[in-house]
Formats: sequence, structure tokens, C-alpha cells
Amino acid sequence: MYPEVWMYGTFDVDNFGDLLLPIIAQRELAATARLVPVSPEGQRTSFSCSIPSADISLGGKPNLILLGGGNIVTRQLKRLAEYPSWRDDLDSAAFSIWVAPLIKAIQLRCPIVWNMPGCGPEDFDIGGPLRDSIQRWIHQSTYSLPNFRDPQSASLFKNCFDGHVQVLPDSAFGLGSVFDDSEVNQLFSISKKKYNLPSSPYLLVHVKKEYLDVPIRHLAAYLTSISKEIGAHVV
Repeated sequence: MYPEVWMYGTFDVDNFGDLLLPIIAQRELAATARLVPVSPEGQRTSFSCSIPSADISLGGKPNLILLGGGNIVTRQLKRLAEYPSWRDDLDSAAFSIWVAPLIKAIQLRCPIVWNMPGCGPEDFDIGGPLRDSIQRWIHQSTYSLPNFRDPQSASLFKNCFDGHVQVLPDSAFGLGSVFDDSEVNQLFSISKKKYNLPSSPYLLVHVKKEYLDVPIRHLAAYLTSISKEIGAHVV
């Protein structure tokens, strides 16, 4: 029987970025452990390549709990999640995938590792008795320091945690373990033909406005100048 790793996050909605994270984690674990993604409802997504998730009522005992990734350390999940059972209670849905695992780890005497989640939005704050409880649960459950994927998330988390946190690269950077170069080139060629994309070089940019420290128009102008200089198509 393989050791079992429970990985908490929003892996039951059609957000392909988040859905890649369990695939990356399973590749990293290889044949050493069985990964079980755990999400608020465990509903299937429209992506056939994603790893099916279990809902938070999952029974049993894992050998390890991974908290994240994805932007899950929050007071309320985005409406994008569209969880029917949590429609009027998205704050509880959020707590179910980052606070509840802390309690679960204590109850089951199971180590928990923070898999570089994000924290937000900018007004993220937790006070009062709940803040005190979260601090205690983190100290009692966490195998290592709480890890976050960017400095802003680490700074925001200080609103509910007085201990030390650290910033490590987003686990999404392990994408290279999922697709090799030949497979990526093949998929890219198919996409270019299907969508009639230009054959010029591409400058791929992933932008989230909450992480920008300059106005979006300045970034747009900068990318335009770079694309003209190197003759690339910005995507």
C-alpha cells in the first residue's frame, strides 16, 4: 500500500492553472505515494486530464497533508468557484481548504506542509479569537514554516499569524515535469493551426493585477516596446 498524500485546494473547478498543481505534485511524488486532491465539493471538472478530487468529508488518515497551492488562503473564495452547496457561504468554503486541514492534521497526528499557496485579497485580515486559534493550530500542526509563493502573500498572512513565514517559488514552476519539450512543441503546433496564430516568435505573459506595482497601462506600453524590439507576438 502506497503512502497517501492529501492535497487541499480548489481542484474541483474549471481553473486549469490550479488543476495543474496536483498533476505536478503527483509527478514529483512519482511512484512513492498516492496523491488525493481534496476540495470543497470534489465535483468533476471539464478537463479530462485533471486528477479527480475528493470532497472535504473524505475519511481515513493520510501520511502527509499538502496545503495548496493556488490562492486559497483567503476569507472568501471567488464566485468563480460556483460551489452549489456553499453558494451563500463562500467564506466557509475557503476555510475548509486551509483552516480545516490544520485541525485535521492535529486530530490525525499527521504532518502538514504548506505547498506555497497565495494569500489575499489586499484587505485580508483575521482578528479576535479566530486569529488566536489559527496561530495555535499552525504551531501544533505545521511540519515546517508556512511557505508562500510571493512576498505580498507572506506579508498579508502576517495579519493573522505572528510567527515566521518564508517565500519559496510557486510549485507551478514544476510544470516542466509534466510536459517534455517535444510534447509542448506538438501541442503548440496544433494550437497555432487551430486558431490561425502567427508564426512569429511569442512573448508569453501571465499577469495578475493584484501583483502589479505599476499601472497596467505602463506594463502594456513596456510589453509593446519589447515585442516590437524583438519581433515577437505578445500573448
